[in-house]
Amino acid sequence: MPLTYQLINSTSLSTTPASVTFSAIPATYDDLVVHISARANNSALRALVKTTINSVTSGYSYTWVYGLSGSAGSARDSAAAYWDASDISANTATSDTFGTLELYFPKYTGSQNKLGSTFGASETNAANGVLVGAQALLVSSTAVISSLKFEPNGGSFLSGSTFWLYGIKNS
Repeated sequence: MPLTYQLINSTSLSTTPASVTFSAIPATYDDLVVHISARANNSALRALVKTTINSVTSGYSYTWVYGLSGSAGSARDSAAAYWDASDISANTATSDTFGTLELYFPKYTGSQNKLGSTFGASETNAANGVLVGAQALLVSSTAVISSLKFEPNGGSFLSGSTFWLYGIKNS
């Protein structure tokens, strides 16, 4: 059966907020997908995007694999207060470059713990170049995902950052 993406909500920033939240997410889809193109104003090359669901502040786990300038690495956390959902570009990265991030939440209305995955990349012309990473996510919450909050790990999102939330119907 064909997958059907339907735009639920989107925002293109004209200010520099500390966070972006999609709330009142309808429970009428099978899966959720979030696309982010963003840049943060902290004083680093990159900023992790902290992600929380339904204001839950504990029980997050993730495994992250990444590549950076020809090297590979990994990280894991099993008792976090949020997900570090990959990196976006930040203030000391090349001007006007934005990181990209996609988050996928299958069966977000089910009664099981919530699963997700991410794929993201930050861009810069610095010696340690592009960081590309993928993650497997889990949160110990069986509630339907009704809100998603994103915030850079330090600083704010910059004007021009964009966020799109899609619902997927499998039939």
